[in-house]
Amino acid sequence: MIHIGAFALLRPWWLAVLAAVIAIGYLSLRKGAALGDWTTVIDARLLNALSARGVIIPGSGRKRFAAILTAALIAFALAGPAVRRTVQNGYRNLDATVIAIDLSRASVEGGSLPEIKAAAAAIAQTAGARQIALIAYAGDAYLATPFTSDQDWLETEISALDAQTILENGAHPARALSLARKILQRDHIVQANVVLVSAGSGIDSSAFQEARHLVASGYSVATVFAPPQKTAGKLDERSGESLLKRLAADGKGASANARNLEPVLRLARRAPPRLSRSEYALLIWRDLGPFLMLAALMPALFLFRRAR
Repeated sequence: MIHIGAFALLRPWWLAVLAAVIAIGYLSLRKGAALGDWTTVIDARLLNALSARGVIIPGSGRKRFAAILTAALIAFALAGPAVRRTVQNGYRNLDATVIAIDLSRASVEGGSLPEIKAAAAAIAQTAGARQIALIAYAGDAYLATPFTSDQDWLETEISALDAQTILENGAHPARALSLARKILQRDHIVQANVVLVSAGSGIDSSAFQEARHLVASGYSVATVFAPPQKTAGKLDERSGESLLKRLAADGKGASANARNLEPVLRLARRAPPRLSRSEYALLIWRDLGPFLMLAALMPALFLFRRAR
């Protein structure tokens, strides 16, 4: 499936057939124009006589064009052009994004928190109609916002996060990833991307293990590094970014810098692989193919027009 904004092609391999139809049609019309222009090779009086006897049927060029247009519409219909359906609550568990926000002292005192919050807000906006949950973590992890598609509520919740939100000291992203996995499995989410937005502190073997658990459950882990404005404790900027990249690699997701979010935003915009399968895709997308098939009947009627 190819997904571009609110438009998608459910069966894009049929575009090859459409291209072949267009190419054959172009050659056919070009050849027909060269050999079928009887007025240039036959005397006008003879042409009129042949036409009167029904030997030459007027309008054969129009029939050729109608056949090509019919075939092109059918090929495009089979490619499955589709538009996104209005999200229904019954389908809310198909696709989700969990954003885990680092509120540890290293992020707050290092000056990373404004960029962390800005990155989280940008990811939430890009997720579109997906259900989004917010997790805030430091020494422990908490569900700040349950799954919702209300962008205004998410923006308010993100802007309200500060150093006083979580009282426990420390940085344990593994607990945030573990909590994300629990709520995803609890709500029976089919496909999800967990995005960890952090300055890179607290990433240890347990965080990598949780990322692998998420992948085994059918989810992915992406990371966003928010570089500290000043040194905070023992956190080194380069090692923090390197650890986040490794975590994203283990989580089969993308990694990005808070100042260049495009790799993660591109992943957020893309249709998830599991939802590209037909049994799920038709719940998200309205297939316009049947309507194009009906439209193909209009030029097809010219093919059955009786000669006079």
